[in-house]
Amino acid sequence: MNAVSLPEVVRWKVIGFSEKVFQPAPGEPWRAAGCCDKCGQTIRYVVTVKSSEGRVMDVGQDCAVTLEGGPELAEIRTAERKYQYEQWLASPEYAQQQERERNRVALEKKRAAMAEEVYPFELAGFRAILASPNCSQFEKDHASRAVERIVAGKELALDFDSDERIRFDVAVAKAFLPPAGIVGIHGDKMERTALFEAMITLESPAYGTRWLRKFRANDGAVMVWISAAGDLRRSDIGRWVTIRGTVKTNGSYNGEPQTTLLRCKVSR
Repeated sequence: MNAVSLPEVVRWKVIGFSEKVFQPAPGEPWRAAGCCDKCGQTIRYVVTVKSSEGRVMDVGQDCAVTLEGGPELAEIRTAERKYQYEQWLASPEYAQQQERERNRVALEKKRAAMAEEVYPFELAGFRAILASPNCSQFEKDHASRAVERIVAGKELALDFDSDERIRFDVAVAKAFLPPAGIVGIHGDKMERTALFEAMITLESPAYGTRWLRKFRANDGAVMVWISAAGDLRRSDIGRWVTIRGTVKTNGSYNGEPQTTLLRCKVSR
């Protein structure tokens, strides 16, 4: 018995999408100018399809979907979105948008160049903070925002209050020092010229009020001294002092090496 061969089903695929309109007279509404090759109706939005046999037709969206072997609706929508995007790229509005963007970029470059001329030392200090392993993430975040504001032409970025100014001055000083390290071993007597970096109040029932004072020497050594004694105050933060003391222990805090000192004397 001979097998019956079925005719091959013609398949259609979308090869284009367009809008065809005309204006009968100036001021009148735009009207559809396309014609569907399947049903003969006037259409505004034209789907161009091509068959597996090579035949090309312009049809409306409804006729495209109902064609035997016709494309899926998703394929038509993809072609429509591509057409709309191409029209947008060719529109005056897109050209104006691109011109505004070019002007914005040019203005930003001009502001950045002016900032480099007006605030060279401040920017150098902030960028040193960003690059230094001695500075905390908190200090780097503030320095990054300050650089962004200065480069953007927002001069108020440098209008710090006294506490902010001290914090940035300390961070800049730290940034130009060698990487953090320790000094000596247990029992060693030491003396260093150091930056008075921080002062933290410690309260406990056993010891009452004490202060943790942190110093960073000009050779990079980080030293902390916990005591109720001493006449250094918060107003002294940022000063360079001479510290003499005895090494208690070496360790680290948040990954930064530091030496804990005992029986210190500090002179300004």
